[in-house]
Amino acid sequence: MSDTQGELTPAILAGWIMAYLCAQPAASDTVRGVREWWLSRISPPPPDEAVLAILEDLARAGLVLRQVNSDRTVMWSAGPGFPCPSRDAAR
Repeated sequence: MSDTQGELTPAILAGWIMAYLCAQPAASDTVRGVREWWLSRISPPPPDEAVLAILEDLARAGLVLRQVNSDRTVMWSAGPGFPCPSRDAAR
């Protein structure tokens, strides 16, 4: 079952990613992990290429971090200035 209806635009997918990071601010994952876990409620899941493009856009905006591990695995996580209204309100 999907919680989505209609076309999944990049802005909608970015919103899902940002919502996940607000709920799980310590999350860090690969593109595949983002697709399978962070976007798990979307059916069918978006292709890895679409997820990667959105993560790269969010990284350029300073919202997420791209980190390359010693084994060259690329991990994505919230950036230090990631804006989360509920988290920021608690400060």
